[in-house]
Amino acid sequence: AAMVAINEYLKGSEQRDAVVCCRVLDYELASKKLGQLNAAIELQPLSEGEIQTYLTRVQKNHLWALVEQNPALLQEDSSGMPPLLKTPLFLSVFARVNPKVAVRSEGELWDAYIVKQLGLSAKDLSGKGYQPYQRTEEPTQKQSKYYLIFLAQQLQRTESESEFLIQDIEPDWLTTSSQRWRKKC
Repeated sequence: AAMVAINEYLKGSEQRDAVVCCRVLDYELASKKLGQLNAAIELQPLSEGEIQTYLTRVQKNHLWALVEQNPALLQEDSSGMPPLLKTPLFLSVFARVNPKVAVRSEGELWDAYIVKQLGLSAKDLSGKGYQPYQRTEEPTQKQSKYYLIFLAQQLQRTESESEFLIQDIEPDWLTTSSQRWRKKC
């Protein structure tokens, strides 16, 4: 569907330019291709030297020892995804998190990132003790994380797009009649 929409957009005028980012595998598997693709750039995984240089440049070269302790961070997994730290996004998140022990998976890396960014302790990740906040007070960091997790689970459950629009909220997400009534307004 995305390729069709992009092709339609580009047909609208000869003056339109576009940059499209996607995984090579996803593009190859797509049933429709881009009709007016003038050029393509394929990003290659970072080399070990580039990873070491980046960690040194951001003054996190001590993290290289963690990488050496966990070679899986530099190896392709069984699904064919590039190694975790050979992807610039994950490498920068890894450096920002500054873990004390090596993370073993993308999920562990994001968990560590959430803990770091929200200022939570590791025990707060368990999901215990969350209470709905009253409309008159601002949610705590713990409550915000709870609601973000709830939203992600609902989007995953419905196999929805990764984009969330309040007008597209599913009625079965709302548990009380007052919530359903407020959505109608």
